[in-house]
Amino acid sequence: MGIEQTLPAGASRDRDAVAERRAALTDADGKPLLAADAPVIGLALSGGGIRSATFCLGLLRALAKRGVLHRFDYLSTVSGGGYIGAMFGRLFHRGSGTARDVEAGLADDRSLLLWWLRNNGRFLLPSGGKDILQAFAGQCRSFVATQFEVMVVSMFLACAVVLPHAAYSWVLGPSSVPLVGVTLWWWLLPLPAAAALAASYGYWMLGMGPGGGFAVALLATVLGGYLAWLGFPSSTPLDGALLWVVRGVALVILPVVVGWLFATVSNRRRSQEESRVVYTKALAVSFGAAGIFLLLGGLDTEGWLLRDVFLAVLHGEWQFALPWGVGWTSLLVIIARAIAPLLSSKDRIAATGLPLETLGNLIGMALVLLVTVFWLGVFQMILLPNDDTSLMGLPSAYLYLPVVVVAGLLFLLLTGNQLQQLNRSSLHYFYRSRLARTYLSVGNVAAAEGDAAGRFPASPLVETSRALSAATQRVTDLLPGDDVALGDYRPHAAGGPVHLINCCINQTTDDRTGMYNADRKGVSLTVGPLGVETGTQLPDVSSPSTLEGTTLAEWVAISGAAVGSGMGSFTRPGVAAMTFLSGFRLGYWQRSLLANAARSRVGLAKYVSMLQEMFARFPGLNAPYWYLSDGGHFDNTGVYALLKRRLPLIVLADCGADPQYRFGDVENLVRKARIDHGALIEFVDPASLAAVAGPLAARFATPASMATDDGQACLSLARITYAEGLRGALLVVKPRVVSDLDLDIAGYGGRHPDFPQQSTLNQFFSEEEWEAYCALGLSLGGLIDASVLDAATSWAWQADVAPMPAPTPGPQAGDAPKAPRRLAATIGTSLGAGAVLTSVLAGWQAWSDYQKHLDAQDAEFVRDANAVFDEISRAGSTFTKKLDFQIEVLRGFANRHDLSSGQQATLRDIAEQVSALCGKTADEDLQNQCGNVAARWSSVGAGVSSYWKNSLATYANWPTRPSAAEVTATAVAMAPEPAPTMAAPPPPPPPMAMPGVPVTAAGEPPPPVEVASASAAHTRPRTPPPLSRTPPPAPPPPPPAEAAPTAAPATRTTEVAQKCTRSDGRSFTLYTQIYDEAQRAAALDLLSRVRPLGIVVQGVENVTATAQRNQSKPPIPWRRPTLLYGPEGLACAQALARWMQSDLGTVQALPLPASMASSGTVIELWLPASAGSDAPAGARP
Repeated sequence: MGIEQTLPAGASRDRDAVAERRAALTDADGKPLLAADAPVIGLALSGGGIRSATFCLGLLRALAKRGVLHRFDYLSTVSGGGYIGAMFGRLFHRGSGTARDVEAGLADDRSLLLWWLRNNGRFLLPSGGKDILQAFAGQCRSFVATQFEVMVVSMFLACAVVLPHAAYSWVLGPSSVPLVGVTLWWWLLPLPAAAALAASYGYWMLGMGPGGGFAVALLATVLGGYLAWLGFPSSTPLDGALLWVVRGVALVILPVVVGWLFATVSNRRRSQEESRVVYTKALAVSFGAAGIFLLLGGLDTEGWLLRDVFLAVLHGEWQFALPWGVGWTSLLVIIARAIAPLLSSKDRIAATGLPLETLGNLIGMALVLLVTVFWLGVFQMILLPNDDTSLMGLPSAYLYLPVVVVAGLLFLLLTGNQLQQLNRSSLHYFYRSRLARTYLSVGNVAAAEGDAAGRFPASPLVETSRALSAATQRVTDLLPGDDVALGDYRPHAAGGPVHLINCCINQTTDDRTGMYNADRKGVSLTVGPLGVETGTQLPDVSSPSTLEGTTLAEWVAISGAAVGSGMGSFTRPGVAAMTFLSGFRLGYWQRSLLANAARSRVGLAKYVSMLQEMFARFPGLNAPYWYLSDGGHFDNTGVYALLKRRLPLIVLADCGADPQYRFGDVENLVRKARIDHGALIEFVDPASLAAVAGPLAARFATPASMATDDGQACLSLARITYAEGLRGALLVVKPRVVSDLDLDIAGYGGRHPDFPQQSTLNQFFSEEEWEAYCALGLSLGGLIDASVLDAATSWAWQADVAPMPAPTPGPQAGDAPKAPRRLAATIGTSLGAGAVLTSVLAGWQAWSDYQKHLDAQDAEFVRDANAVFDEISRAGSTFTKKLDFQIEVLRGFANRHDLSSGQQATLRDIAEQVSALCGKTADEDLQNQCGNVAARWSSVGAGVSSYWKNSLATYANWPTRPSAAEVTATAVAMAPEPAPTMAAPPPPPPPMAMPGVPVTAAGEPPPPVEVASASAAHTRPRTPPPLSRTPPPAPPPPPPAEAAPTAAPATRTTEVAQKCTRSDGRSFTLYTQIYDEAQRAAALDLLSRVRPLGIVVQGVENVTATAQRNQSKPPIPWRRPTLLYGPEGLACAQALARWMQSDLGTVQALPLPASMASSGTVIELWLPASAGSDAPAGARP
């Protein structure tokens, strides 16, 4: 059949191209080498990297030696087959002569071309260390650029995550922030929960009649209302867990009435089937919203924790954190880069029994989470750029947030449309440059002898010589003319084949249905001199114009982009993120090549495409931009494009890595041929070929029998039944070690049992490896001559179809001894000794650094604790200043680290020994400090919270206003009282002495003692922790005194004595904070009159001076005198506030946050700074 009878009706471009190449294909006398009615046949060179390229070079040379290479009208290539296919096409230029000259030059064993390719088997890194350094530098540049772009996007996510903080601080003003027990995002969870309940109830009530639904709704409302009433503590004696159970049941039952209302409305508007679908979708949306709130809340919390780590490292703490983090991050990146190419390899199943796809997916998702939390932590640090973990600086967040948003938006608008930046940060240009220098440069011939403009001084098809090889330009230099515009690449015009380059358009979302494409995840793309072809369509009439500006090397590199974020059916979201973040990707972003393609109206193509690539959400064919990758991700054989043209004969070099000879690529072709083209491919029985093929029949096998063949078979023949009823044939050449090979090839195969099906990841060929593959292709290709091409189609239809045996589960008995060897060889090839060693060293280094840190931490604690015990022994029976200093050193260690149970026991031992010294110490300052130490470390965990616990407690306890009920109660309790109608009894006299608390006469100012209170400790990450949860026991009731202070009305003095005296005998403890030394005298005078009221007074602390000593930010001062009370101190604090009104004016009483109140009997007095003092700027209410 000729051209007209073979090609489909819509293939006008194909007819013209084939007719043009046959017109140029003449002999020395100008006569056509092919008859007009000669069948149109095609040659397909499959993917497989340099291994496929080298084998196919031998195949082309064999066909040239047999004098049949010119008979192939079409050349369809994928990946590595494209290397050698483009090289073959570039030979058809004016300087190389006619098609007959090209065929003769390829057949020559001493050509300059063969010398060039043999010497550049290591085409990726031809100059060794120099190229490695250059590649490393380029990768570092690309990696940094990628992380910067990720940072820009992450900053916008961070703005959304912390938006509630800024919104609250803007609405409420810079002086107050509301109390949150958890991240603000989790407070929104009741909304989707309520929506889910309503949707569920509506779903179940659809089938109920009007009466039944109303009855259920009424019953649920009554029961839910009753349980809600029981849920109030004032309405029921229930308490504890039972109370919360009642409240929870009420909340679950009450939405029943909402579901009934929804069901009633739905029954009137739509059918029950439609309504069930609507409610199911609503339930799914509610779950999705809850998941988003949970995720945002988790990111918020984790980002806050990481922010504290950053600040700790910047301040010299956690010295181990940097090497620890770098070690594990390096290990993750190394694993990511090692696994990424393995996932794209066709022999990945044979590589290991491990679930590599699942493992890679999980690692990629973990990397995305780590990167997101990292940048979120950085943003939290920018939002609050100091070491104040009390969140006092957060009210200014609404000032930082707009700056970040505006700066980010400006950057997006200026650079958002630079799509090529994504390609420049990948390996595409590196890969493309190497291919152009090595393979495509064979067409870069000097125009005249001695002209240095070309790479080759003469046609590479001539016989080589020392002079020619010396005059040839080195492969390390990229020269003009190595590459060529795709529009100028027309080998068929000089008698060569019509070259079809196959790629894959990644598509994880079906453009027709909008649904997730779970199977193929890609669409076939073919480009070449005929234009652009997508899917089953033939070239578009207007498509050549869309290829303007593209080059041959660009498309050959895209066709071989085996590793990327999108890999067709191998695409996984986690793997996509892993390859994108690691920078190990070859995929290419291309504006849609369709003539009527949509164009993006928003100039954010770079960031939209970046997010699509990172999360593998590729919209596919109808999108304005395509993510292109290796054609093998759709069809690795290259035959798919030839089936459209209904060719009577297709010869396939099946070079995909297939160590077990399962013919996976051919199997994929057979399936897609039936589905997409309606073409049936059936392999024939080699036994039935003996009658027509003669002795050559011994060289044939089926895909099912080749693995068990005795070593002679390397060909397979199949019949093709096209949809229109036309007949064709597929002749498959399978790389395989046969018995009649040359000594060097057989020897190489003996030393490498997986030859010639070695991993495609090996892209660096030695001389013997290159020669083995090329010679194998030459040997096997020699079986195909003119008689085989003439008779192959008739053989396929004369022979019987081979029955396909049922697969047997598990490995064959004969394969068992080879499994460990193949596993070890593939893993070694995939990861490489260097990658494995680096991974082990990185992990070991990280673990070693962590162990060293733990050892250093233990040694530091032992040293500090021993110093305390030694000083206790030397101090004798008193608490000395040196002992106080040693204890402060140990306390600093306890504040920075999470203590073990043994270390906590050591602190309790110290507290026990110190408590015996308190009553024997004459100095009152030291006596007070001694009591604080004994109280602080008398119980496990008091004051030794870990860094993480402190950070979470800080996050969950922002400076707060009291609740509405507390404000009302305080206002009523502190209202002015009417004058007493009778004389008040005298106040109680001063308390008796007790351990740790000195006796001070009324009116006598106590010595200045600075003791860190609970809230003051929490405002600074490295200041002393809260005091003991168990203050010293209260003294016995004092005898009446003859005189008492009269600074306050007698009734208020009596009230304080009553409200601040507990039935269990424990006394309230008052801590006083000032902001400058000018306040101390007045504070001491006030406290001298508080002691007789039965309250334990611990002294006065200058928080500004304390913050300066600790090199931390001081707390923001209060605007008015403030009493902060613990859980049990409301009544006492209110009474004490009224008592102090005559001295201080209006005094407010506010509750301490739960985590800051170390004891229910603790009260703090904060005195506002005087005008002109050195107190910090800003103030709380």
